[in-house]
Amino acid sequence: LDGDTTTDLSGCVPNINILKTGTVDANCANIDYTLTVNNNGSQDLENVVVSDPLMPVPALPDSGDNGVPGVMEIGETWVFTASYAITALDLTNGQVDNRATVDANVLGLPAVIVTDESHPSDTTLDGDTTTDLSGCVPNINILKTGTVDANCANIDYTLTVNNNGSQDLENVVV
Repeated sequence: LDGDTTTDLSGCVPNINILKTGTVDANCANIDYTLTVNNNGSQDLENVVVSDPLMPVPALPDSGDNGVPGVMEIGETWVFTASYAITALDLTNGQVDNRATVDANVLGLPAVIVTDESHPSDTTLDGDTTTDLSGCVPNINILKTGTVDANCANIDYTLTVNNNGSQDLENVVV
C-alpha cells in the first residue's frame, strides 16, 4: 500500500496562559499585581519569561515551581507578583489599563515558542487588566466664616480645612 502516513500530533500541542489581577494598596501608592501563569499544554516548558510594560516582573516565580527548577511542567501553575507605583496621571485618569505577556519554549526545543497575553479572568481571552483608582482621589476643601466684633471694628475669621479625600495630605498651606 503506497501513500502518505498520517500521524496525529494533537496530543503534543504546547500551550501557556496568563491571568493578571491588580489590587490598590491601602495608601493608594501602588498597584500590587498577581500574574498567574499555567502550562495547560502537553509539553514541559522552559525559559518562561513574564514581561510587562509598566514594571519589571521577577525572573523567578514567587510560588508554583515545585518540580524541576526552571522547568514549567505540564499542569504546573507559577505565580509572580510585582508592584507598580501609581502616578498623578493615573489618579487623574481614574484607572490603570495594562496587560502582560508570557513567553516560553518547549523543553529542549528553543525554536518551538508559546506565548500568551494576559486577561484579568479568562485564560482563553487577551485583554487589559483595568484597576480602578476612583477610591484614591485626593480632595481638600476649605470653609471660611467671619463674625464682626461688637464695635464693628474687626472681623474674626475662622478657616476650616477638611481632607475629604481618600489619601493623607501633607504640606497643606492656607
